[in-house]
Amino acid sequence: MNVRVPGYKSLSLILFTLILVTTIIPAADTPPADVLKAARDGLCRLVTADASGDITHRALSSAAADNNLSQGFQIYTLSPGQLLQKKGLEGMLTALNMWRFIIFRNNQPASLLTVAPVNGQWQAVSLGGAKLATETAAVMTQWPQSQGYTYRFVRVYQAQADFMQISRAGKTIGIVPLTASRMAFGISGKFDPAAMLSDSEVETKLREIVTQRINLLQQGK
Repeated sequence: MNVRVPGYKSLSLILFTLILVTTIIPAADTPPADVLKAARDGLCRLVTADASGDITHRALSSAAADNNLSQGFQIYTLSPGQLLQKKGLEGMLTALNMWRFIIFRNNQPASLLTVAPVNGQWQAVSLGGAKLATETAAVMTQWPQSQGYTYRFVRVYQAQADFMQISRAGKTIGIVPLTASRMAFGISGKFDPAAMLSDSEVETKLREIVTQRINLLQQGK
């Protein structure tokens, strides 16, 4: 299921705009109050907009309660220019004006709620991505904040790659590639939230992919 608010532009256009407008709010482990409010207020509205989805209004209407709406996480990205001109993945990451919340149904991750600014106000703009919600929740369970771990969800649009950077005591300990990254990197086997790559490994693979795609564009392919 992937629900969008009626009357809004496509989410892909919104995401493109967000890439251009970076870091209006500082990076943080917890979402600002107005982002959290937008997530709570928008959840039932988005479910109501889904007239044909396989998740019922009743099931997700109750998900607005705190125990079903997970702690939000901000989305990070990096630009091709940074990737080709700089070294060191940590210094390239930029926070986007977009947050996501894992929505649980029957104590299981069921969907991702995306919150982004629309006409200057934070609003819930989409609900979907069951598989990505499951993988993200698995990573958070494997590397819990209660044990001092922190994480960043990173989406590299040009490489079609998603991964989570895991840190502890302010130091990156590894990167968990999610399904999109595993496909882009040519990693076989089942997803494992405990399996990590180093920053340098991810940086090298991303640089290879982005360079290849830039070359294909220049060749008109």
